[in-house]
Amino acid sequence: MYSSIFCSSVKILISGSQKSIHEKSALKIYKVHLPSYHNNISKYKEHLTTTELEKAERYHFEKDKNRFIICRSFLRLLLSEYIGLEAKDIVIATDENKKPYLPSHPKVFFNVSHIVEYGLIAISTNPVGVDVENVDREWDYSETAPRIFGEAELKNLAITSDKVRLFFTYWTRKEAIVKATGKGIEDNFIHIPACDGMHLINPELINNIANLLVLSFEIEEHFIGTIALVGKIEDIKQLYFSPLPF
Repeated sequence: MYSSIFCSSVKILISGSQKSIHEKSALKIYKVHLPSYHNNISKYKEHLTTTELEKAERYHFEKDKNRFIICRSFLRLLLSEYIGLEAKDIVIATDENKKPYLPSHPKVFFNVSHIVEYGLIAISTNPVGVDVENVDREWDYSETAPRIFGEAELKNLAITSDKVRLFFTYWTRKEAIVKATGKGIEDNFIHIPACDGMHLINPELINNIANLLVLSFEIEEHFIGTIALVGKIEDIKQLYFSPLPF
């Protein structure tokens, strides 16, 4: 018995209508342009718990602290709209694999990723993972790739015309998959498939989940995102950024 992972790149769209966040759709993705909110850091701190504020202060660089505050605050505000609790009253716990969840609403799933200018927040009725990376063309990936990519991925990397973009596409896919499954980065990371197409794999690699849908998209020229969702390709007809409701 095998599990399936379907990987593909898609063009993500902006939602054309202001649908209520209370609509429990299979997936909602929110894009946050972080620099647009730096002037209201003190306001966003109001939504965080004491523990979260202490975590923010442990960041060495101000920009990293601000990214955490903005994204955590927005996550709380979005979850508040979604489940009907006050943002600061929502309890966000972590399981044995450090995957966050809501004890009060175990069937509401969410995930967050942020880097440099952008944050992504996903809320779903199915387990979900999201990752965003800056396509850093100054970074030398040659030593990292053999440690995290399998034979097929390395072969594609060798023949593609844009090696850096493909590296970060595969990297975000693997990150999103382990975040969706709650497995974390471990020795099996190299065996998680990231090439386009359908893959049949050992269920233990993805925490015995039957089917995973993995979609990569361009946020803008230098930023790539990937969403991994428990489900099949037919579950998501089109990928949209939902408008922030505040």
